[in-house]
Amino acid sequence: MVTQRLQPTVGRWGQCRARNSVDCGSVDSRRPSRSPNRLPTASSMGKTKTRQPASRDAAGSVQLENGGTGVELHALSDKLRSPTVSHRSAACISVANLAERCSPQLLQGGILALIMPLLRDADASIRRHAAGALRNLCVADDAGVANELLRLDAFDALVKLVIETAPDDACLPLLIATLADTLPPSSSAVQSGAIWSLASLIQTSPTVAHAILDLFRAVVESSPEASEALLTNNQAVLPVRSALSSASPLTSANAVALLALVARQVPSHSNEILAAVVPVLGRWLSVDLDSALAELASHHAVRRDAVQAELDKQREAYNGNPGSNMFQPTFDVDAALEEAWEVPFQAFRDQALAVITAAESLANLVFVDDDDEGERWDVAQVLRQVDGIVPVLLSRAALCVAHDARPRVAHLLTACVERCLECLGNIAVYADDASTIAAGVVSLLDAHGTSAAPCILRGIARLLAVTLSSTTDIGMVRANAMASFATNSLDDGVRSAFVSALSRLATCNRQYSAPVGALLKDRLVNDKSARVFVESANGVMDVFADDGIHQQTIADLDLLATLRAVVNDASRWKCHPGSDYPGASDDLDEARDNLNQFIEYRLRCP
Repeated sequence: MVTQRLQPTVGRWGQCRARNSVDCGSVDSRRPSRSPNRLPTASSMGKTKTRQPASRDAAGSVQLENGGTGVELHALSDKLRSPTVSHRSAACISVANLAERCSPQLLQGGILALIMPLLRDADASIRRHAAGALRNLCVADDAGVANELLRLDAFDALVKLVIETAPDDACLPLLIATLADTLPPSSSAVQSGAIWSLASLIQTSPTVAHAILDLFRAVVESSPEASEALLTNNQAVLPVRSALSSASPLTSANAVALLALVARQVPSHSNEILAAVVPVLGRWLSVDLDSALAELASHHAVRRDAVQAELDKQREAYNGNPGSNMFQPTFDVDAALEEAWEVPFQAFRDQALAVITAAESLANLVFVDDDDEGERWDVAQVLRQVDGIVPVLLSRAALCVAHDARPRVAHLLTACVERCLECLGNIAVYADDASTIAAGVVSLLDAHGTSAAPCILRGIARLLAVTLSSTTDIGMVRANAMASFATNSLDDGVRSAFVSALSRLATCNRQYSAPVGALLKDRLVNDKSARVFVESANGVMDVFADDGIHQQTIADLDLLATLRAVVNDASRWKCHPGSDYPGASDDLDEARDNLNQFIEYRLRCP
C-alpha cells in the first residue's frame, strides 16, 4: 500500500503551480512514499552523479520556453549578475517561472551558482525572489538541486543563512523547505547538531513551524542517529514537545509525526514518547470532519452573502445616478468571492490534514519491518496505548465524498479515508483480535458504493483480504458487488485487490469456491493486466489447494483445461502496454511455473 504524504509545506512559489498539487497546500513527494508497509528509508543523497554546469558558450545556445517566448540562458545569467535591482529581480522571477519546464537546462547552465549570492542581497525583494526561484527549482528537481548544492559546497552556507534569517522574513519558509528536500546527513550542520538550533523558531508562526518540523523529519529519516541527537538536545526536543499542544492543527500533527518517527528509531525511549504522542494522535483522529464541512459551508455562505450585499449596494447607488458611466464595482468581485471561499477552507484544510497526518503516523507505528536491524519494534505496546481507536478509524474510513464536492475538498476527504483504511489494515495484521475491524469493514462497501475513488476501493479490498475469516459471512449480495469491482473496474489496482479479497473469501468459506473460481478463471482468460493476471493465478492456487476437496468444482469449471491453455498461450505471459509494473515480468514467470506445478498436483489428487 503506497501512500503519499500530504503536507501544507511550502510548495511552488510565485506563479508556478505546485508539483502534485492538491490545491490545499502542496503534496510532499521528495522522500520515498511513506507507506504503512515500509518505514522511511535512508536518503540516496549523494549517490547520483554530480551534474556539471554547462560552459557559457554552450549555455548561450539554449532556448528556454516561457509561454512561447524564447529566453536565452546566457541573457538570464547576465541579468542575475546585473548591478540593477530590477534586472536581478526580474531574472529571479523568470527562473522561478521556468523551473517546472526547464530545470535541467537551468541547473546545467549554472543558474544555481548565480542565485545563491542573491539570497544575501541587500534588497529584501530580491532575497525573496531568489529564495522563490531556488524553491521552485527544488520542487521541479530536488535531486538535481541537491547534487548542484553538493558540487558548490553550499549546504553549510545555506544552513547558516537559515539560522541568521529573521523569523518574520518571507524567505525563511522557502529556505527551510528547500533544505528539507535536499540536506544530506553528511552535512556538518547535521553532524554538529547546529540544525537543531532552528527549533527556537517553532513558536514564531504556523508556516515556519510546519517547515521546521518537516525539515527535522527529513533529517531524522535520512540519519537515524539524528533521532538520538534530537532527544538529547533539550533546546530542540522541548520546543518540539511543546508543539504537540499547539493551537495550529498542523503544527501539532506534524510534531506527532516527527516524534512517532523518533520513537521508532529509538525504541529505548519509545514508551516515554508514546505516552506524550498517543493522546494527541487520538485527538486529531477524532476530529469530526462532517461538522467541519458544515462549518465550512456556513462560513462560506456568510462571506459570499456579504460580498453580494456590497455589490448590490454599489449597483443600487449607481442606478440612482443616471449621469454615471457603465457600472463598475469598486472591488474585484471574482477575487472577493474566491477569498470568501478560501478563508474558511484554510481552517477545514488544516483539520483534514491533521487527521491525515495522524492516521499516517499511527500506521507507521503499527508496523514491523522484518528487515529492521537492532531491537525489534514492539507493536503490542502501541496497540495497548491506542486501545479504543479502531471505532474512530472506522468512522473516518466511512466518510463519504459528495459528488458535488469541490475538488480540493474531495481530494482531502479521499486522502483521509485512504489513510485510515491503511491504518486499519496494519492494526488488523498485528492485533490479537481484529473482529471489530472485520465487522466494520464489510459495511464500508455499503457506505462508499460504486462511486468511490479507486484508492478507497483498493483500501477496502485490501482490508477485506486481511480481515476475512471462516466466521465472516458477508452474504452473496456483497460477494457479487466485490465480483463486479474485480471484473468491471477500469483501475487494474482495484480489480487486482478485489480478486485477492475474493480469493481470501473462498479460501475461508468453501461455499464461495464455485463462483469465485469462475471469476478467477474469467480473469485469467480475459484480463490483460499483468497485476490482475498474477493475482488471479495465485487465487486459483490458494482456493483449490487442499487435497481431496474441490474436485467436483474443478471438473464443473473445466478449470485444469483452462489453466493448460493459459500456460501454453505465450501471449498471456507478456506485459501488455500500460499494464506492467516493476517486477511484473518476474512475477509472470513465477506464476507460470507455479501454475504448471499446480496442474500436475491436481492431476495426482484422487
